[in-house]
Amino acid sequence: MNKLSLSTTLWLRQTQALTKKILLITVVRHWLSTLIRCLVIPILILSLVLGVQIFTSSNNKYGIGKPTSAPILSQVTPDGAKLFIIQPSGAGSDVSAVIEDVVKPLGKKAKIEILKDEQELMEKCPTDINGKTDCYAAVIFNDSPLSDGGNKQWNYTMRCGSSNVASSFDVFQSAKAATNPYIPLQLAIDHAITNSSAVPDMYMFTRTTQEQAKAVHRRKFIDMVLGGLNLVCFASMLSLVYHVVGTIASERESGMTQLIDVMGGGAFSARVLSYLIAFDIIYLPSWIILGGIYSSLLLPTSSAGITILWQILTGWALTSGCVFGATFAIRYSTILAVIALIGMAAFAQLLDCQTEPITASVAMAFSIMFPSCSYIFVLNSMARYEKAGKATNIYAIPPSPGFEVQKATIGTLWLCLCLSIVAFPLVTIAIDRFVHGTSRRGRQFKTGPKADNTSLALQVIGVTKTYKASIWKRMCCFGKRRPVIAVNSMTFSSNKQQVLCLLGSNGSGKTTTMDLITGRQSLTGGSIQINAPASKIGKTLLPSELPAATSNSRQQAFVRNETYNGTN
Repeated sequence: MNKLSLSTTLWLRQTQALTKKILLITVVRHWLSTLIRCLVIPILILSLVLGVQIFTSSNNKYGIGKPTSAPILSQVTPDGAKLFIIQPSGAGSDVSAVIEDVVKPLGKKAKIEILKDEQELMEKCPTDINGKTDCYAAVIFNDSPLSDGGNKQWNYTMRCGSSNVASSFDVFQSAKAATNPYIPLQLAIDHAITNSSAVPDMYMFTRTTQEQAKAVHRRKFIDMVLGGLNLVCFASMLSLVYHVVGTIASERESGMTQLIDVMGGGAFSARVLSYLIAFDIIYLPSWIILGGIYSSLLLPTSSAGITILWQILTGWALTSGCVFGATFAIRYSTILAVIALIGMAAFAQLLDCQTEPITASVAMAFSIMFPSCSYIFVLNSMARYEKAGKATNIYAIPPSPGFEVQKATIGTLWLCLCLSIVAFPLVTIAIDRFVHGTSRRGRQFKTGPKADNTSLALQVIGVTKTYKASIWKRMCCFGKRRPVIAVNSMTFSSNKQQVLCLLGSNGSGKTTTMDLITGRQSLTGGSIQINAPASKIGKTLLPSELPAATSNSRQQAFVRNETYNGTN
């Protein structure tokens, strides 16, 4: 087996071991918190946001109802109802006759009062701050053939209390229409004027169909999404950001990251790839479900495959971006990552809604660097297709009558996501190697016949490690904070096949010495000579920085991750 084959086998073993380590800690040891993070929270957020249109939709039924007999005033007027009739001083005798014909069938069922003008009506029927009154209805006779002045034509006005008129309607339930005081009151007045007793049929209808009403309501909700509700939709992806960055930051702070890098081989790339594989596996079901929610609640005209694929690509790009972002900051890295992604999503929303549309190159540049920008651009594009009543076309610019939008197609933005998925891990590996990698300063690795023939495996000569106080502490304490010496001129050697133990009280520098030997910390002074390849130094360390794993699990991870040397 050649050297290249050995390196590939080692890299695959390391990637598998590190991926299994993350899945063990995240899925097995902390299954409940992971379930809440990757499924419950994202699905709950998106369902509530997109479900607003369901909660705010009316129960009105549109269409054309069936004909039924018009209700009679005496049958539908409730007991004790207050009915006011305004008969001006100049009204003719024909008005009095009409009033008598309307009032007579009611008998004592209603409280009827004749007023002279509308001012009295305002005093008799006061309204509260909500515009409601306890009066049932009022009729104002403005003109009649025998009245003084006017056009000598019948003219009257009806007023009904808002509480007596239902705010919703159902054209297929004529019984609800009978409770509306307008129809029976108007019919009674018209019968009195025309001296008729015929009861006509009536039916309810709307000029808008049920499908048209739903489409109008959906377009109004899409306008809300385009107006800023899309940022709340993006919040469904923030659980992934918090989870990935938090895991990487905690491993780096505990020293687990450098411990893995000490193992040698291709640990840098294997560690980065393990994060991507593990979290992509964990959150894949969530992305599929989120895509289905988008398809059913917001984008029913478009194919569900498009929304699901969009969610998966965005999730992969966000995972890669989070792994990349976690290489820079340690303290508050999770909060900073969330704030940065939300800020860029808001910035993308401003770019997409401005009067002058941005060019395709600008949209592509921001989509590559910030997956949250791509999320907003793609969501807005698909929403515009839905608003126009068309299925999403990933190869064309979305329609937007009267308003120009950014010129990048959805397919182009998806290519940007694919580029982000590949580019971020490669850049992360390069940066992580030089920023957070193991230190070789003061350490010498000797190989060859001379190193194989000597009995010494390790020589530590005058090793010193000093921790200096930060500039801020030195300034605040006026330079009184002196450096702390953890290891002072330590010299010892270890032979091959020898079991060497470091003994000492707590704080004596045992762990620091091991960190210096393995390169997890840099030397202040002295030198370390190791008669073995750098890759074999990782075999001396057992990864104890796994509090969520048992001792057996830590040993299995160590055995799988140690450098491949041709034997098991």
